[in-house]
Amino acid sequence: MADLFAQVLDTGTGSMLNAPNTTDMQSAIINTDSIELDKLLKRENLAASGGEARFLIGQGLASVNGVVETRKRRKLYPGDRVICLGVELQVVRTKSGSGQGDDPEHRPHSKQNN
Repeated sequence: MADLFAQVLDTGTGSMLNAPNTTDMQSAIINTDSIELDKLLKRENLAASGGEARFLIGQGLASVNGVVETRKRRKLYPGDRVICLGVELQVVRTKSGSGQGDDPEHRPHSKQNN
């Protein structure tokens, strides 16, 4: 993690967002309706810990759909594109095994207190 902090400090904030070493877009597959940005960075091994993920986001080193994002818990949905440290990810939702898919009418409803 110290190497990452040194790299960020040496290159300056934001300079790694669209680094020339950006490779082909990778799919970040989720099986829920959304995922928070910091959790995605950690899960996809762009950060070693949640704290490191939040540091990267706070430094402006992540963009969502082409816009620098500093909200650490910003919700990402299928179709969103994330770039961080030269890696480009597209959020993709897996098909539901129940056959209900992403149909809003079949989403679970919260219990109401009566």
